[in-house]
Amino acid sequence: MNKKFLLTSAMLLIFAGLFAFSNRQVTAQDTTPPVPPQTETLGDTSRTIESISPNALVGFIGTNNPYCYQPDASRNECFINVRYMQATDNGTSAPYLSYLELRVDGKVRYQSSTFFESSIYYYYDMIPGGLKVTCGTSNEGGAGVDYGKVYPITIQAKSGDGTNMGSNYASVKCPAYVP
Repeated sequence: MNKKFLLTSAMLLIFAGLFAFSNRQVTAQDTTPPVPPQTETLGDTSRTIESISPNALVGFIGTNNPYCYQPDASRNECFINVRYMQATDNGTSAPYLSYLELRVDGKVRYQSSTFFESSIYYYYDMIPGGLKVTCGTSNEGGAGVDYGKVYPITIQAKSGDGTNMGSNYASVKCPAYVP
């Protein structure tokens, strides 16, 4: 057999073993108290993972590069988009992942659903051009003279009844509109 194939297979087995042993299953007989929500922050971006029940967590919400751009500098119109989003749950117990929601400034601007699947994917070209917002005047959001408004972005994975199964948060600075 090919050495590269053997090495790749060995690495995958090691990774799968580490993943399996790092995920402790919690049962009804478990007396360990639930883990409080975890928050991670890096600069202006933060993410929170909230548990509903230990077996029903969304194990992963991947988000890549929310951005804002102004295609025509003579107009006070900008567009926000996210290059990539993904939510995955374990699919073994309720509540089950049902949809992924993108909010801009507190308003739902995009929603993607799943049907008997444990993952939802979004790519930037699913909203051609992005979501239209107002750019704002110079330093309107307090981010400096090169920027206008700063928009909070919330990405949430939800179950069929609307229960939040996990969230990511970011802030997106839009270019300043200079008339």
